Amino acid sequence: MKKIMFLVAACAAMVACNNKPAEKATEGADSTKTDSVVYEGTFPGADVAEINYKLVLVEKDSTYSLARSYKMRESGTDTTELMNGKYSVMKTDSASYYKLAGENDTTVFKIVNDSTVRMVNSFDLADSGEAYNLKLKK
Repeated sequence: MKKIMFLVAACAAMVACNNKPAEKATEGADSTKTDSVVYEGTFPGADVAEINYKLVLVEKDSTYSLARSYKMRESGTDTTELMNGKYSVMKTDSASYYKLAGENDTTVFKIVNDSTVRMVNSFDLADSGEAYNLKLKK
């Protein structure tokens, strides 16, 4: 009888521990609302060791947040730029693209497949290659 009571108490404790409320999404670049898609990746850098990208596309209102973190070679410190704005989906005969309109420039990502986008220079130029891919985060 003691063993059964112990097992019941242990099961109740385990259920109670796993019954946490879901965490709410935070605002800004870390926003992962249910109506958003998040892509991340690391690009090679010319004057820096690497550039970490995080792209959040909010489908509900066609807005985006793009964070670029530059890892410096000598100092090892990061510098981060955050860009926000509206995006649109552009289609050509051969591919579809996300066009991110910023204050001073436009960034274009080719939709490679359901889980990958690739930064390209424009709609007409050749792909930048796999080194410039961002992968879908779940």
